[in-house]
Amino acid sequence: MATLLHTHAHRALDQLAQAMKAVRRRQDHKGVHGLRVALKKVRTLLRLADAMGSGGAPPKGPTKRLLALFKAAGAQREPEVSAQVLDTFAGHDLARKAYQAHLNARAKQAERGLVKALKAFGKRDAERLLDHFTSISQGLTYSQETRAASRYCEAERIAARAMMANSDRDDALHEVRKHLKNAWHTLRLLDRNGALDEVEQHTLERLGSLQEALGDWHDLFVVWADLGTRGGTVVELRNAVEKRLHERRRQLVDRLREVLGA
Repeated sequence: MATLLHTHAHRALDQLAQAMKAVRRRQDHKGVHGLRVALKKVRTLLRLADAMGSGGAPPKGPTKRLLALFKAAGAQREPEVSAQVLDTFAGHDLARKAYQAHLNARAKQAERGLVKALKAFGKRDAERLLDHFTSISQGLTYSQETRAASRYCEAERIAARAMMANSDRDDALHEVRKHLKNAWHTLRLLDRNGALDEVEQHTLERLGSLQEALGDWHDLFVVWADLGTRGGTVVELRNAVEKRLHERRRQLVDRLREVLGA
């Protein structure tokens, strides 16, 4: 019998195992990026499984260690992304130099955290997660799985649209971003199975076009918030970041309203 969760989970967990192996050998940009992509796929499946509501909760230990690994991989990538954002600002040489030293220290700390998280998540964890996905797939027909996935995507889009009422707040935009990423990743899974109708295919394309804008805004926000912890020596640099952040937020909100009809 064709399955959605089991098929994609088996593939995603295999990709995760290979990504973990690559990062254990070398924590370079390509390896950490591949690890984060693999982790996002598994996390998307966990959320989709929960939305299907036909099985029990996922195993606590493996899920906790998976999410800890996801967080650690993000922490390892974040200083590098922030440094790239920093390079797009001219001037403020002393502040930029001081902030880069701060990012370098964060990167070293994050590297240790990632090594620890990689050791904690083992083969048995992946097997228990696969058992969870398989049990849910076995309790549903393929049509029931795809319909449940479509309902989940629509619910996430509705939640994002509701949050747009507070689009002038960064915390609201963070929630919008999360909901839309959930919908986008799930639609991509369905697309791989050829399970999207014409309307859903159009939605996938529109959400995909938003991802870069959402990511750019988020990267700027992370730098702006982090600079706020560095004291008065970087205040002018932070003001420059804030100015660009406001402009990106305005552009992003316009695009979100267009796509979501909010």
